[in-house]
Amino acid sequence: LERVDLIKSDVDSWDYEVLLGARRLIETFRPYIIVEVDYVLGWRNRSEMDVKSFLEDCEYTYEILDDLKPTNWLCYPKADRFRKRMNAPPAFSSNERLSD
Repeated sequence: LERVDLIKSDVDSWDYEVLLGARRLIETFRPYIIVEVDYVLGWRNRSEMDVKSFLEDCEYTYEILDDLKPTNWLCYPKADRFRKRMNAPPAFSSNERLSD
């Protein structure tokens, strides 16, 4: 691969495992990641804290995109604030959550 800009994961409790499996890709290409985070991670003996720890290890941060259950997170490298990188307003309605 020459470029990866976005990873989207919605796999009903396997999202943490998707992140683990994509770690080398994430560290190489530093894509945005949209991942579903919810109590169903518990079905796999994982939790929201596991996702946060993984993101921290990869030097990523996240913004919560919605108040739905499950919750969708937009994850991106800490050194690359979302609005500064995109040069455009986000396509979704939760603009207030992405303030600098």
